[in-house]
Amino acid sequence: MYKVAKTTGKRHYTKLYKLASPYDAQRIKDVYQRLTVGIKPTKPELVYACDVARRLLGLGKAPKFYTSDGQHKMELSNGVDSHIVSFIMHLAPSDLSGVMNTCAFASKCRDLCLNYSGHGPLPNVQAGRIKRTVLLKEHRRLFGLVLYDNLERLETKYAKQGKRIAFRLNGTSDLPWENLYPWLFTAFPSVIWYDYTKDPRRMTRNL
Repeated sequence: MYKVAKTTGKRHYTKLYKLASPYDAQRIKDVYQRLTVGIKPTKPELVYACDVARRLLGLGKAPKFYTSDGQHKMELSNGVDSHIVSFIMHLAPSDLSGVMNTCAFASKCRDLCLNYSGHGPLPNVQAGRIKRTVLLKEHRRLFGLVLYDNLERLETKYAKQGKRIAFRLNGTSDLPWENLYPWLFTAFPSVIWYDYTKDPRRMTRNL
C-alpha cells in the first residue's frame, strides 16, 4: 500500500520495510525492560534501536517522531514563552492505519480531524504517520526506545539554552500513554506534558 504524490507521481509506502535479516529483538527487549525500571540505555543501545527503526520505516536517517516548526499553533505556542519550546507527535488517527484504533472515542470528529490540516494532506506526511502507527503496534518496545531517544536529545539540546520542552504525544491520536509507557513521565520529570482527550476514563482518572 502507498500514497502517491500528484505532482511527482512518487509512491510513499505505508507498510514497514522488510529487513534483510531479523534485528536482535532480545536485545531490544532487555534494554527496554531495564528502562522501565529506571536504568537508562547506553548510547550504543539507542543508536542500534534507532537504526533498526530507521530501516523499518525506510528512512535515510534516524527517525524523529515529533515536529515543531511549520505548524501555526506550535509557532504561536513557542512565541508565548521564550523559555519553553513545544513539540508534538502525530500518528494516524482513529483506524486509518489499518492496524489499530488510536482514537477509541472518535465519531464525527473524523471529518474535522487535524490530520488533514497544514501539511497533513501530503502523501509523504500521511504515509509517515501511518508507518509510525504500525511501528507502535508491531514493535512497541522499539518505538518506546526511539521515543526516549528523541526526548533525551531534545531535553539535552534545550537545557543547554536554559529552556524546557513541552511535549504533546497525542497530536492526531488519543492514546493513553500513561498506560502504554508509564515510565516515560518519570524518565523526563522536567518535560511539560500536555494533552487533549475525548476519553472520559482519562479525564476522570486523577480526579
